[in-house]
Amino acid sequence: MVIHACAGTARAYDPTALPTIKDPIPVHVTIDGWGEADYQNYCDFEAAIKGDAPIEYALAQWLMRQEDNTTAFPGDTWGKWYAYARDHCSRFDKDQPRRRKGV
Repeated sequence: MVIHACAGTARAYDPTALPTIKDPIPVHVTIDGWGEADYQNYCDFEAAIKGDAPIEYALAQWLMRQEDNTTAFPGDTWGKWYAYARDHCSRFDKDQPRRRKGV
């Protein structure tokens, strides 16, 4: 399976299109264990970040299952997405441990 490049909308994608925003996953990379829904969740989350939009609780829960996925989330990418999820989904933030001052 070829990773689908995000096409700039939350639901539309085209595996032959170039991403409209910088994508940390190179096009044509297969993520072990990911199905089509995972690629779509990734695009939806990325579109929310680009649009500074809220995210759904289910999308935040999907992100939690990706914490050890260094192929999809290299470097500090996962941590940045986690902070975004806490700031943009109040239900998710309430479920998480209390933040330390300055974090």
